[in-house]
Amino acid sequence: MKEISNNKQKVNIFSQNTRTLPKSRTMSPPSNGLNISVTESPNDTTINFPNGDKMNVSKDNTIFYTFANGSTQTTYADGLKITNFPNGQIEKVHKNGVKHIIYGNGLQRTINPDGSEEVFMTDGTVWRIHSDGSEVLEFANGDREIRTDNYKVVV
Repeated sequence: MKEISNNKQKVNIFSQNTRTLPKSRTMSPPSNGLNISVTESPNDTTINFPNGDKMNVSKDNTIFYTFANGSTQTTYADGLKITNFPNGQIEKVHKNGVKHIIYGNGLQRTINPDGSEEVFMTDGTVWRIHSDGSEVLEFANGDREIRTDNYKVVV
């Protein structure tokens, strides 16, 4: 048995190795009484939630989640999670905690588990924020600006 969750609702899915399930059924979890539609095939399981969200779990344990607002999230068996938003923003969260965000305007941001960040702006500027709070801006023209709590220097 594996448990699938959409952050608010949890559903237990029995693999076909342990129990034969009908091709389609409606479940009513006793805790909240919500009807959840579950459809199974040899290659995947699809769950439709009452709020319009839809989750598809493939045979290789890849989870495809479509939110009612149009966002999609794919979680791979290796832990990589990719979320696409309707405004064009894409977020990739790696198993090691590194988060990479591509905004709709082309700006890219990487957030590391230690709190450091790198921001790649569309004009070629790179803004590095270190875990100690110091910052380095590298401009497209080659100028550099170093910032700390105590000073700001243009190099």
